[in-house]
Amino acid sequence: MVPDESTVGTFIFVGRCYSAIDTLFKISANNTVYSLTNITDALQESSIRGVMKLQTNEVIRVEAARWKECFVAINEACSYSWRIINSNKQAGDLSPEEASARGVTLAFSQQYCCHRAGNYKSTTSQRPVQKKSKNVNCACPLRIGKYYAHPEYYELVLEKDHTNHVPGDVLDDIRILPLAKQSLHEILQQLKHSSKSPRQIRIDMLKAAHSFGHAFQRKVNYHDIWNLMNKVDKELYHFHKDHMVSFKIWINEKPPAEGYNCFSGSLGYIQDESRFAFDFCSPDQQNRMKSSTSFCLDSTHGISSNIADVLYTLIIR
Repeated sequence: MVPDESTVGTFIFVGRCYSAIDTLFKISANNTVYSLTNITDALQESSIRGVMKLQTNEVIRVEAARWKECFVAINEACSYSWRIINSNKQAGDLSPEEASARGVTLAFSQQYCCHRAGNYKSTTSQRPVQKKSKNVNCACPLRIGKYYAHPEYYELVLEKDHTNHVPGDVLDDIRILPLAKQSLHEILQQLKHSSKSPRQIRIDMLKAAHSFGHAFQRKVNYHDIWNLMNKVDKELYHFHKDHMVSFKIWINEKPPAEGYNCFSGSLGYIQDESRFAFDFCSPDQQNRMKSSTSFCLDSTHGISSNIADVLYTLIIR
């Protein structure tokens, strides 16, 4: 804990030993325990419009139950990104009394460095159009800790300011930031529940960002959507390395769970195990068919890498 004026000796803060007298002048504690709803109150305006920052050497306390979400919110508001360089997790089942008896103060601690730390030197000759390295020797460390004496909150401390770059700078820093959590969520929802192509999703999100977005957040590119699309495909459709086994798992479990009627056609008259016929119909389609007066069967070829696959669609009017 941050000592008061009566504290003497030394104490441990996230793995580093400070003298109590030095710390009184270097680290100030904000006694407010912030939640996800008011975490931005702990931030200050930076030199870039719309971008916030953490005050150097100020202890920020956040609720233990939502500390990761609060950390993400801070990073997005401040255009920060970090790499873990040290992690120390103690036995989590110790009570405050047991920890005190053993002389253990920290239940959890992690040390981070800026994602632009380090330096890159090319071993070959520089090319005129070569992209600049993101490593600029930034020496900004951040520490997160949780104490057995106060399990209800975590403490975050930015120990030094960023060097050799300005977080949120449009020309240099934005290009290497991860996408905002809200943007990732929106892409996932559109991939799961809309019929838009990845290209159209990107266009729509760029239009929305131009109208309502923040200048300090990185814009969506095609690779972001492509990577998420592969992730969604694996979660929704790929259940086995064998495509036929995977498809049978899908049609027997996923559509029926949403009220679809599914059946498999009997092809016993053909002595070919590679042939198959499956059908599925949604509850809405079933209701529409009851009042339809015209039916037409349409066939679509070239729906997969197997040229023999054909998709038949029952069109109603």
